[in-house]
Amino acid sequence: MADPNSPPLMASSQFSTTSPSMSIAHPPPSPPLLPYFLQSLSIAHPPTPPSPPRPLATLPLNPLIDLNQDAKQNQACIDEFLLYNSINFAHSEFPVRIMFFKNKHWDDFKGEVLESLRQGFASGKTTMPLKIEGLKYTFDFLRMLQVHTQTKKHRSIAWFDENGKPFFPAKFVDCDFSTIAKTNDADRIGKKKLDSDNEDDDDDVVIVGVRHASKFPNTRLLSKTEKTYLYINNLFVRNVGKVDPNASIISIHDLHIFSPIARTRWSVFEKQKEITEAARGKANVVYGWYAAPAEKVVSIFNNGFKLIRYYPELRPSIGAGIFLADLESPQYSGMQHQVEKDEEKYLILCRIVFGRMERVDLETHQTHASNKDYDIGCDNPKKPHWYVVWGNDINKRVLPVCVITCKTSVVKDVKWEMTPVEMTMVPRFYLEMKKRVPIEFIPPLQDIYDIYKKDGMNMEVFKKQVRALLGNQKMTQIFKEIYDGEI
Repeated sequence: MADPNSPPLMASSQFSTTSPSMSIAHPPPSPPLLPYFLQSLSIAHPPTPPSPPRPLATLPLNPLIDLNQDAKQNQACIDEFLLYNSINFAHSEFPVRIMFFKNKHWDDFKGEVLESLRQGFASGKTTMPLKIEGLKYTFDFLRMLQVHTQTKKHRSIAWFDENGKPFFPAKFVDCDFSTIAKTNDADRIGKKKLDSDNEDDDDDVVIVGVRHASKFPNTRLLSKTEKTYLYINNLFVRNVGKVDPNASIISIHDLHIFSPIARTRWSVFEKQKEITEAARGKANVVYGWYAAPAEKVVSIFNNGFKLIRYYPELRPSIGAGIFLADLESPQYSGMQHQVEKDEEKYLILCRIVFGRMERVDLETHQTHASNKDYDIGCDNPKKPHWYVVWGNDINKRVLPVCVITCKTSVVKDVKWEMTPVEMTMVPRFYLEMKKRVPIEFIPPLQDIYDIYKKDGMNMEVFKKQVRALLGNQKMTQIFKEIYDGEI
């Protein structure tokens, strides 16, 4: 005779091939939200009559859930969540938005809480401890639960992954943890290790196992075990390491793809890809390097790239665009900024929609593509070392992917024979002069310019020699046309 306290028998057609006599003729209906591919398991949890929970040995145990008598009901419920929800963890990509269920609606985790949860998920953890506002919780990604460690009360969590796919639990559990916080205020006094000077709630988070906070705006610090980190590290080793075998990565911060700024940049970039592909037949998207000091990196991730015009940091004479080094030529990444001399260097890895390239010369003050058949410039279309993206396209064709903090001798100032301002102003002045002087003056003007390039004379000496050639009246007239005109 069967023990009346034993668990109900499962249908043999579904769970056994050796005991055909053991079956259930009319299993009770499955829970309405149970996925169809798990409906056959519903008979293990019949709603009536009450029965003991399924033996825990058949399920992965959550070591952070108590198994004492008072917690058995919670444990049975949590094991049921494992059956229904664990498939989500297996099928999900990296989460960009994580939510909790409170007062019958979904709210978002934000700030450091979100960052730590995303990093824990990316590292493959199925459970992770986290202290929020002085209370200790366990986040269970398999069961899609946030569990208060002391009381074992729990509520549902959900997320959207990087592909925009939603992952919600089969059953929503509501719990307002603020009531727990009120009852535990006395216990929390003296135990809370927080920055009292900061008023932001997110700063109350104590993150377990996270060593660094993000130092750049709209970015997140990548864990060394994440796929994105491993991929970028591989690019770095293959390209920067080829030029500097001693190069090493300190940290990688990638663009916060789910922030409003990042979403806008991504949309603009994707639209430009579509436009270029329609016009050229192929968008031709490549990676490129852009080296900059820390404050410039902050500005780029805050406000995007800005056109660098006439100030001392400018390097090449093309002042109407930004320069990026080809992925295989990181030594050209410092063309546009004075690179910091300390050990840490900052390399921004960017995606570039180059479409169709044309060759441009550094001493040609070109402000845009020479004609409608080209999109960007480069030093050699067949094997480019650097690219120049024109001013009106900078934030359409260039998308920062991440910033790599590294130690390398590759990232350094590109040396020019003349000062940055002279590199800009003299070629510009010379080209405008050629447009305005009588044809008989062009050969001697060319001779003066050749001497300037060869000997590196300064701007004042160059002007003095040109004035001697043209005379004061003609020189004054040309100056007025140049500086009162379009350029």
